[in-house]
Amino acid sequence: MTVRGTLKSDALVIARINIDFMTNPAKVFAAAALIVEKQIAQPIGWTESSSAWSPETLSKLRDLRESMERDLARALFVEGASDAPSPQPAGVVMPGGLSEHLTDGTRQV
Repeated sequence: MTVRGTLKSDALVIARINIDFMTNPAKVFAAAALIVEKQIAQPIGWTESSSAWSPETLSKLRDLRESMERDLARALFVEGASDAPSPQPAGVVMPGGLSEHLTDGTRQV
């Protein structure tokens, strides 16, 4: 059965985000929720589509990760944070830049 109608919503918001940097490309799971009369409703669904995110969003996601790693480093390391690149498991290439076009999904070409 298909149910059709007009949604009672004023806007759409991202309610939750779960990011898996250990995959190539990184998987971003996002839960969307509708706002009805200035109240956030329950999430209406998840998306894990890699193609849903623009290059700008992926770039800002990398910036967020780096910023969070610096914050944790300041809190956990005696000498504070350094700007060393994030370690990656062998064969995993972070999304973005030229590297995503030079991989076959399992290894760098």
